[in-house]
Amino acid sequence: MEPTAETAPETRPEPAIRLRRAMPDDAEVIHGWRTEPSAPRYQPLLPMTVADLRSLLAETANVPLDSHFAGPARWLVEANRQPVGTISLTVESREHGLGTIGYGIGERHRGKDYAVAALRALLPLAFSPDGANLWRLEAVAAVENVASHRVLERCGFQLEGTARSYFLIGGRRVDHARYALLRDDWEQTRATERHRAEPARP
Repeated sequence: MEPTAETAPETRPEPAIRLRRAMPDDAEVIHGWRTEPSAPRYQPLLPMTVADLRSLLAETANVPLDSHFAGPARWLVEANRQPVGTISLTVESREHGLGTIGYGIGERHRGKDYAVAALRALLPLAFSPDGANLWRLEAVAAVENVASHRVLERCGFQLEGTARSYFLIGGRRVDHARYALLRDDWEQTRATERHRAEPARP
């Protein structure tokens, strides 16, 4: 799933969110987001009915997230106990520890940093040895989708280049920016943040 996101000021505190595995009963709300007018702007969405989504979620809802996880898995992003979007993780190569991520926030919930908070919450699940135990996460975003670029960059992903004519969206070939985050980089960022949070010694 192509990442989509909302524009978010850098200085605003991130919202409190919760990730929970998407279940078959969530199919209707996810279908609603997929059929919003802005949904296909940057995503090559395949047509899916609520029944299709329910069946797909039933297959993946209870797959354990461990070092044998082969994905995909999808989580609902909740804020104030209300669903606001989804985020997904797919293992592209278990042998090489490669995974891809995608996210989407419902139209009326955008502009509140939910995508940034959700992605940061997913990273420990993807990289931790107690989680999916991956080494490298990748994401693509349409070159015109500047808001999604900002989400990825705020979460530490680095731009690695442009994939020309990557997806066919709305009848035209669309170039995509390619991003990646390594576990080493994520761990270093976490260590730096913990150090900054420590109280100053007298």
